Amino acid sequence: MGVGDLEAGPFLSALSLTTLAELGDKSFMVLLALATTHGRVPVLAGAVAAFAVLNLAAVALGAALADALPVRALLGASGLLFLTLAVLAWRSAGDEDDEAEAERRSSARHPFVVTFTALLVAEMGDKTQIAIAGLAARFDEPAWVFAGGTLGLALVSVVAVTAGAALARQLPTALLHRLGAVLFAAFGALATIEAVTG
Repeated sequence: MGVGDLEAGPFLSALSLTTLAELGDKSFMVLLALATTHGRVPVLAGAVAAFAVLNLAAVALGAALADALPVRALLGASGLLFLTLAVLAWRSAGDEDDEAEAERRSSARHPFVVTFTALLVAEMGDKTQIAIAGLAARFDEPAWVFAGGTLGLALVSVVAVTAGAALARQLPTALLHRLGAVLFAAFGALATIEAVTG
């Protein structure tokens, strides 16, 4: 196997795996919902930063990551975070009559931090992160796996954020906040049920 094969194998494997696995997945829907209310740039920046951290952890710890994390605790934290986001999104739907108040609330929430935290907690130990860890162990080329996986997740994030921004231009803001609240509540409920039932 030549140098080109060695580099293309882990890079393209990680790129294709993450792109296909995350299109339409939980993180895709979360980004779509966040982009409808917070704008593209801070949401996309938060997403790419979170995915970079997650992939760095995956390639650094390799396959041992899945066994080392308390999955039920992560699911419980994820559920609580999504339920909190649901409440905040629902409440902000009622503030649309007062644009200054809505702007104050939006800026106070720091969309970058909200996106980064939501994805970091929700995706820690997720199937994509475990797959990235497995690819890093298989190819023994962590830098190429990291690059391919992070690029794939960044591409999916661009699609989700662009779709969310397009929806924001077509639908009333209050409706988007309520739809986002329902989506976050559903993810929160599912994660909480999984944490309780194991």
